[in-house]
Amino acid sequence: MINDFVALFALVLAIYLIIKQFNAAYALMLGAIVGAVLGGAGFNTISVILQGVNSVTPAVLRILAAGVLAGVLISSGSALVIANKIIQKMGEKNAIFALSLSGLLLTASGVFVDITIVTIAPVALAISHRTKTSKLAVFIALSGGAKAGNILSPNPNTIALAESFNVDLYSLMFVNILPALLGLLVSVAIAKLLARRGESVDDSELSEQPKFSEDIPFLKAISGPLVSILLLSVFPLMGLKMDPLIALPIGGFVACYLIGHIKHFNVYVSYGLTKMSKVAILLIATGTMAGVIQNSSLSNKIVALLDYLHISAKLLAPIAGTLLSFATSSTTAAAIIGGTAFAKAIIVGGVPPLFGAAILNASSTVFDSMPHGSYFHISQGAFNMDLKKRLQGLKYEVFVGFVLLFAASILFIVIL
Repeated sequence: MINDFVALFALVLAIYLIIKQFNAAYALMLGAIVGAVLGGAGFNTISVILQGVNSVTPAVLRILAAGVLAGVLISSGSALVIANKIIQKMGEKNAIFALSLSGLLLTASGVFVDITIVTIAPVALAISHRTKTSKLAVFIALSGGAKAGNILSPNPNTIALAESFNVDLYSLMFVNILPALLGLLVSVAIAKLLARRGESVDDSELSEQPKFSEDIPFLKAISGPLVSILLLSVFPLMGLKMDPLIALPIGGFVACYLIGHIKHFNVYVSYGLTKMSKVAILLIATGTMAGVIQNSSLSNKIVALLDYLHISAKLLAPIAGTLLSFATSSTTAAAIIGGTAFAKAIIVGGVPPLFGAAILNASSTVFDSMPHGSYFHISQGAFNMDLKKRLQGLKYEVFVGFVLLFAASILFIVIL
């Protein structure tokens, strides 16, 4: 058994290195090795680390499988077709709501949050220019919608939590619909309040209008996510098991075939694999840290501390996710670390596995856009913002994250 204080030190060391811009995967591996050696594992250090890696291997495979669907949606232009169609149908009068809804739906379909922002940003900038809406407003509409969609999606954070809590992925995607919708509405409300506060995009800043794939009908573009969701939902109703390892690649293949791009399937899949491989590597590295924590009683000690402070153990999920999102500035990293480290303790604390996973997923979004994370800089570049303007949007993004957290916590701890 590894000493609890050393295990905590190892986790803090890894988080400190991440904040200092050290590569996240190596930071976690280094922290795990230091924790195992100093914690008393001795010659069993490698066994402890590999035990943790083995526990996350199923999630790694499912995340790589999700790359098939994500690669097809992005590389084929289907993601942009979906966003453009929604905005076209809803009109300029409802442009802010349409932007936010597009962000939610694209991210919920399995597209990474940062890719959603980069994909729809040209459309958002064009809307800002045409309607004289402030750039900050369209940014918050899109970013908030994408954040809400991230707790509904078969993205790495949701897949990893489904694995850690041993719950059905579709159920975990479905259960957070109400918090996500509330997050969407709050994002739209904030954006509308900011609509005339600040400058809109001018002619010199507006890039050339994005070229949409007019040859891809909307129904075919959205067929991939629809097929995957149907497989994940219908089969369990029939008493059969449908794993995302199968459902997500099938959705990607069907979409690629229907839009007539089957000859590009390998290229699209390769792109998706490139995007997912970074997350898979992070998950494997997180597994090394999980091995150290699993071989200590750290989770139980934290629950005991909450009890000593007269704080309900049921609050472990929202507290853990929020703190980890602040430390890592990543929903994925916070969800992975939180799930592997605290899933058992959260369940023992009295929260059902499905609800615990849902709350941890929501709380992992609170601080996922901090400056020490990649999303902050990717979104800053996509909207051509200077540092000051990008920081202005941060407080609103954090507020949307807290809305998701409070909605999920109240729904799953207080009401249910």
